[in-house]
Amino acid sequence: MILIETAATFVVLFGLLVYFHELGHFLVAKLFKFKVYEFAFGMPFGKKWRYWHDGETEYTIRAVLLGGFVGFTEAEADEETRERQMEAFQAKPVWQRFLVVLAGPLASLLLGYVAFVGYVALQGVPSDAPTSKIYVMAGRPAAKAGLKTGEAIVRVEGKETPSWEPLVTAIRATQGAPIHLDVRDAAGAVRSVTITPDIVQDGAKKIPQVGISPQLEFRPAATGEILPAAGRMTWVYFQELGKIFKSAKSVKENVGGPIGIAGAVKQAVEEGSFTRKIEMLGMLSLSLFAANLFLPIPVFDGGQLILFAVEALRRRPLSKDTHLKVVVVGWGLALMLVVLTTFNDILKFFHVG
Repeated sequence: MILIETAATFVVLFGLLVYFHELGHFLVAKLFKFKVYEFAFGMPFGKKWRYWHDGETEYTIRAVLLGGFVGFTEAEADEETRERQMEAFQAKPVWQRFLVVLAGPLASLLLGYVAFVGYVALQGVPSDAPTSKIYVMAGRPAAKAGLKTGEAIVRVEGKETPSWEPLVTAIRATQGAPIHLDVRDAAGAVRSVTITPDIVQDGAKKIPQVGISPQLEFRPAATGEILPAAGRMTWVYFQELGKIFKSAKSVKENVGGPIGIAGAVKQAVEEGSFTRKIEMLGMLSLSLFAANLFLPIPVFDGGQLILFAVEALRRRPLSKDTHLKVVVVGWGLALMLVVLTTFNDILKFFHVG
C-alpha cells in the first residue's frame, strides 16, 4: 500500500508542478495573442491523446510523460509548415517572447509560495515550547538505523538527555565512532539502537552527524501570520538551496534526480502527514523555479532567456543553423544532467561514494 500511495502521490505532485509551470507560459502567450497549437503533458513526440480542443489549441497528454510543453508550432506538421509557424512566433517582439518564457518559472515560484501558505494555514507556526521529538532525514545514518520522525531520544550511552544540546554534544564527541541511543516511539516503548555518524565537512571542521533535527511543535497561525510565515519559509528554502552549491561534495550529497525525489515522496507518505506533502509540493516547485531559471541550458527557460537577450543586443535572431545547433547541444546537456542525477541517486541508494 505504501508503494501504491507513493506512486500516486508522485504522479499528483509531478502533474501539479508541470501543469502550473506550463500554465504560466500559456496564459502570458494568450495575453499577447500568440498562436498556441498545443498545451501538453509529456514530451513533443510519440503518440498523443487529445482531451479537449478550443478551436485553436489542442489540450493533450503525450506518451512520454517527462514534463510538458506549450506548442507554438504543430509537432506533427511537415517541416515547411512548422518553419512558417516558427517564423510567426519569432515575428513577435522579443520582449513579449521573453515574458512568455519567464512566466513559466514565475508560475512555479508562485505555486511554491502558495503551497507554503497552505502548509502554514494547516500546520500552524512553530511554538516556543521545548520538544524532545526528532525529525529524521531520509538516507542519513539515523534513518538507516530505523529511527522515525516523531520519536524521542531519551538516553545517549546510557545517560539521560533532558534537552537537545547534550545530544548534539555527545554525537560530535564520537568523532565518527558508533553511538548507542535509547529511543522512545509514539506508543511509549523504548528500544536501543546503534548509529555510526557521517562525517560532514564544514569549512575546516569535520563534524559527525546522524541526520536528525528537533521536530518543531506548532501552534495555530493567526490570520495575519500566514502570509509572512510562508514568505519566510520561501526565503529560508532559497538560502538552504544556495548552500548546496558551495562545493562539489555538497552538490553530490544533496542534488538528486527522479529516484531521489521518489524516495523523498516515499518518506512523506510513510509519515502519513498531508501537510508534509503540501510542504514537499512547495519545495519541489521552488526547486523547479530555480533550476529552470538559473541553469543556462538552452532548452531550459533560463537558456531561452539568454538567447532572447542576445537577440535583443544583436537586434536580429540567430540564424536557423546556429539555433538548431544550440538546441541540439541543449538537449544533450539536459539528457546528461538527467543521467548524472539518476546515477547519483543510484550510488546513494546503494551507499556508494
